[in-house]
Amino acid sequence: PAAIGAAAGARIGHDGDHALFGASPPPLPPRGDLGWLMRERAAQLYAFSGVRHDLRYAFAPTPEGLDSYLGVALAQALRTLDDPQRLRILAASGVRAVLVHRPLRLGGMSGDDPGAARQRLHLPAGQPGADGVPRWRPLYALELLRPIDEVRLVTDVRRAPDLNATLALLASPTFDPRRTAVIEGNPAVVVPADAAARPPGTAQIVRATPHALTVDTDAAHDGLLVVQRAHLGLYRAAVDGAPATVQVADFHRIGVSVPAGSHRVQLWIDRRPAALAAVGSALGLLGLALLALLARGRRTPQSRSAR
Repeated sequence: PAAIGAAAGARIGHDGDHALFGASPPPLPPRGDLGWLMRERAAQLYAFSGVRHDLRYAFAPTPEGLDSYLGVALAQALRTLDDPQRLRILAASGVRAVLVHRPLRLGGMSGDDPGAARQRLHLPAGQPGADGVPRWRPLYALELLRPIDEVRLVTDVRRAPDLNATLALLASPTFDPRRTAVIEGNPAVVVPADAAARPPGTAQIVRATPHALTVDTDAAHDGLLVVQRAHLGLYRAAVDGAPATVQVADFHRIGVSVPAGSHRVQLWIDRRPAALAAVGSALGLLGLALLALLARGRRTPQSRSAR
C-alpha cells in the first residue's frame, strides 16, 4: 500500500479492473515459459488479491457479493469523460489512489481542483529480452491530493433530476465533495443562500463492519451523512434509533439525512429479504419433491395392473 501512496484500508481506483481510463494494452506475447503466464495472471487478479493487503476497490462487488447497478453505470460513464473529470468523480467516491496503465493528461488542473493528484511511474517498463519484448508493463500510480473521509457530514446538498445531471455536477472543477453532496430531486428546490458557506459538520465512525456502521455526527445545520459504500436496497438506517430513509448520494453512494445537533446514525444490511427468499426457495423445492412423489405413486398402481 505504501508503494502506491495509500495507507492500509484506502480505497483504490484500479484501471485494469473496470477500464476506467480506457482499454488496457493487450497482453504481452508469451516468452515460452511459466514466468510470463504467472505475471499475466498476477496482473489480472491484482484488483482482487489487493484485498489481502487491506486495499478496497471503488467499484468492486459489495460485501454481500453483489454488484451495485449504480456503481456499474458510473464505471461505464467514466469511460466517456476526460482524465480530469474522471479523477474528480473518483475523488468524490472516496478514492485515495489510482493505478493506471498510461500517464494521465492533467494539464490545466490546479492544486485546488477536487481531482488534483500526484502522478509518478510506479513500475519501470523493464529491459527487453532476447526477442525484444519487454518483460514488464509500465504502471502509473496517482495519489489524490485532497482525499475525503470514509464518512462525511455535509450541509450543502444539491439536487439533480437524473444521473446525467449528477455526473455533470461531480465532474465539475467547482464541485467540492468535502463540503457538498448530490442527491436525486428537483433542482428548483430553494437552497439556502448561505448553504455553500456553511461549515460542514463532523462525522466519526464508532463501529464499522462489512455489513454495519455506526457514526456519531454533529452539525449546526441540517445535513446529509455520506457513506462511501455502494448503495443497495438492502441497507437500512436509523437516526437516534428512529427509522431513516437511505438515499442515493453522489450517484452511487449511501446518504442519510441528519438534523442539526448531535446524533448517532446506524446503518446495516437487512437480511430479512434474503432469509425470506431462502425460505421461499426451500418451500418451492419441497413442493417439487412432493409433486414428484405423488406422480410416482400414481404411476405405480397403473404399471402393476398392466402386468
